Amino acid sequence: MMSKILRNSFCSILFYVGFIWLHTFIRLSSYTYNSGMSGYILKASITVVATVFYYWCFIGILDPLECLGKVNTNNSSMICDFICLFMTVLLVLELSTDSISIIGEQEIRILWFSISKKYIFDIFAAILFPVIAEYTFKGMISEKLNYKSIARGIITILMMSLIGYLLFFVMNNIWLVDLAVINISTVTIGAIKYIIPQKEIKKGNVIGTLILYAMACVLFLSFLSSKGSSFSEFMYGTEWSQYSEGVRFIVKNASLFGTSKALLSSAYIHEWLVNRNNYILQLLFYGGWIAVVGLIVFMALFLVLLIQLLGLKNFKIHRHQLIYIASFSILAIRTIMGTLYSFAILPYPVALPFGGTNSIITDSIIFTLILFGAWENFKYEQLITYEIVSPYIFLTKEKNITFS
Repeated sequence: MMSKILRNSFCSILFYVGFIWLHTFIRLSSYTYNSGMSGYILKASITVVATVFYYWCFIGILDPLECLGKVNTNNSSMICDFICLFMTVLLVLELSTDSISIIGEQEIRILWFSISKKYIFDIFAAILFPVIAEYTFKGMISEKLNYKSIARGIITILMMSLIGYLLFFVMNNIWLVDLAVINISTVTIGAIKYIIPQKEIKKGNVIGTLILYAMACVLFLSFLSSKGSSFSEFMYGTEWSQYSEGVRFIVKNASLFGTSKALLSSAYIHEWLVNRNNYILQLLFYGGWIAVVGLIVFMALFLVLLIQLLGLKNFKIHRHQLIYIASFSILAIRTIMGTLYSFAILPYPVALPFGGTNSIITDSIIFTLILFGAWENFKYEQLITYEIVSPYIFLTKEKNITFS
């Protein structure tokens, strides 16, 4: 009988294929330029294979360090200090030369190498920050939660948060808000897993520290350009009213099933929907409310499957739970906030899962990480459900030996 984890993994892959198909359909139907029928499938396939390989290598480096007892707050703070020093050197070079950019532009440029920060956002939020945070928490536990380890741990997490803030500072405000939400959820889960169960720690102090960390993240966000005085302008920009107007027109005139005559005959909506990657708005135009309700149910079931793949009952023994929790948080935020944004309820402009221009790659990385977590949970289940059999039963059953 197939394991429940393997069955859920297979079902989640089918959902993933469904998202890739939907992404391809929207691109072919509504974009002036697209990569063709097989282009997005190829991107997604290459991303999954590459993620499996590189993450397997990454974990292959981390696990031996933990087995050798190298996990402590001193090591994690040293890694953080090295990253800070490296970024400082690059910043100095950025100010003195045009061939290097690490903070001031929306891409990282080092000599001939260049990569958009959009592609590394999820890598930072789902791998680098959770790894540092998790090993910081583990280090604090191994050092008996003494005052020195607690201080170093808090400083390390704050410094990593600041690094992320500086790295994506030039992006639109929503990128920093999104990162703050993911970081806060990651640190909170880490504290629940590692710190709160310790008997020698006061739960109120932990909760107070988490609140102070959330306030520090909000303080970082307060330095961002508001581009006006309203909340919608801070989150979205000055074009929020134009977006809301287009959404209201589609919502008001969408049919129950299929494309309504009002939308089909509207030149304004045809032009407004061109190159727009929002699943819900596109499906309201092409399929009506029935299609949108089906999509929302589809996304909700996908999140339910991902929760089951996380293996929360193995929460305490999971090796890299924070990585997979952060990955789930990213997809959950994009599903929930993206749905509210689609109906112009909240100015939180994030793309629905696998819907954005870059998310066919970044969300594929995130999904593959969760599958990695499911595989680890499968191995845990194999150990937990293993039955110890007495020698007598084993010999009589397997070898057909009788005793007189």
